[in-house]
Amino acid sequence: MDTGVVIGMDPHKRTVTIEVMDAQEHVLGHEQFTTDADGFGQMLAYAQTWPERVWAIEGCAGIGRHVAERLVLAGEQVVDVPAKLSARMRMFATGQGRKTDDTDAHSIALVGVRISGLHPVVTDAQLEVLRLLVDRRRRIGDEHVMKVCQLHRILLELIPGGAKTSLSAAQARKLLAAVDGQVSITAASLVGKMFYLFRTLLESDGVAIDSLDDLDFESPAVQTKFKDLYLRNALPPIPVLVRVAGSSYEGAIYVSLDPGYFVGDAAQDLLEGSHRVLGTVRHIVADGDDGYLATDPWLLAGWEHLLRRLLMAHLGDQVQSLTSELDIKPPEDDAYGWIKGPAVVLDAVAIY
Repeated sequence: MDTGVVIGMDPHKRTVTIEVMDAQEHVLGHEQFTTDADGFGQMLAYAQTWPERVWAIEGCAGIGRHVAERLVLAGEQVVDVPAKLSARMRMFATGQGRKTDDTDAHSIALVGVRISGLHPVVTDAQLEVLRLLVDRRRRIGDEHVMKVCQLHRILLELIPGGAKTSLSAAQARKLLAAVDGQVSITAASLVGKMFYLFRTLLESDGVAIDSLDDLDFESPAVQTKFKDLYLRNALPPIPVLVRVAGSSYEGAIYVSLDPGYFVGDAAQDLLEGSHRVLGTVRHIVADGDDGYLATDPWLLAGWEHLLRRLLMAHLGDQVQSLTSELDIKPPEDDAYGWIKGPAVVLDAVAIY
């Protein structure tokens, strides 16, 4: 560069280190700034000392992109310094390859002064849209591979020999998984009985209630339904979520039973106990902070979808207290408002 100055920048997520160098490679300034709005404004104000300036930033397609794009939008001239060039310059300038923020900013400024033809950073709306689409496609592909790997690991434990290598989601759903263990109805379905009772009473002409607190347990209609659901352990015509404990799978196993699964009256006592369950994979709940699945399909079965979402925002963490009020004592790690991973949810084909 023949005129003006080069501002070499070593970018990081929270801070940037810059060094100002003229065409004769004299260092005119050296500062460090934060990358928040205040720090970015202070850096631009500091650079106003040199009207003819070019910003040389390492990794404009990577870690330096966030600050390079902001500089371009502010009307600054920015060039991209490849990491390999700055590493070689650092080796030649210092005699060793040890990295510090100061030596990195110095070597980047040297590249900007000595090397011509560095790629300029420009704003291109169409290119930015394509980049976002490509990034999204890559993330979807990565997530798909991760989910398939998780699915293969789970199916290997549920099905002898596992599944075939090239497995699609549709094919995985058709695979039968056999699980032996102790079957018990989850807290979500036990409390779901109460919401089913509440919904049916709301739909009745002879019962006037506005909330669960208004349930009149002296009413014959309420008493009859309550006795069927809780005293006689009847299963209402809604999906039922059961848990299978004692299997070899390291996570939790839940099974969803559709209302049409039973013929005639089905009692909870007949469903619970030691059984073998055959089912197809419905959901895989991953481990970690994001490993949660809402139980509203069983807790609020029959309610309108948007209303279920609104109710779950208030009831999701209160299901455990509702079980206590009903004197129901499921396991502490049972499915209440949420199923916590690692877990797999099956659609029941047979229980025997």
